[in-house]
Amino acid sequence: WHLYLNNGHRDTLIVRRARQGHDAATWLDLSQRRLSHHELSAPLLGLGLDGGRPRPRNPGLAELFPDPGARPPLAGLLEKLAGEPALGVYRPDRGDGHLPEETERGRAPLASAPKPAADDGRDQDRPLWLLDPPRPLTLRDRVPHWRGRPLTLFPQEERFSQPWHDLAARRYRVAHHPDGLCCWVFEDDQARWWLQGFF
Repeated sequence: WHLYLNNGHRDTLIVRRARQGHDAATWLDLSQRRLSHHELSAPLLGLGLDGGRPRPRNPGLAELFPDPGARPPLAGLLEKLAGEPALGVYRPDRGDGHLPEETERGRAPLASAPKPAADDGRDQDRPLWLLDPPRPLTLRDRVPHWRGRPLTLFPQEERFSQPWHDLAARRYRVAHHPDGLCCWVFEDDQARWWLQGFF
């Protein structure tokens, strides 16, 4: 959408879909959501729409009798959430940091996915939600506690050491919380425990 203002400026608002779509109602709904959050710096004189190059619709893809009980696709929900600037929606993605809390970054929810990097298998047991910075855990009877309840530590341990950082080596473990949460915790060289993230 191009908004032509009486001060000679033009505001451009881009409305994106999670996948290709031809239904005008969805485009109109997404456009109204996007326009409702835009503040004009001057009165509006004109409105223009650039829809790109249209493609012919394949009538064979339309269903004659759609399932009345079918749930709408999740792509539609993502489109609506991405159109709400106050929510700050993003897709989790991997960064280039050395510490675990530095490797998580976000990308635009409707942006095309980057080319996958070579998979070395290191991220298979990493949680999706990392805390930055890690949260300290209380220790009772040499057992780490979170929210007043003990964590059950799984036996597998992974050591993380980066000599060029000032931080000491970390010994990571997967832990289970009585509430059902699966946590990623580590112990530092001073026998302190930290919560790094959630699976």
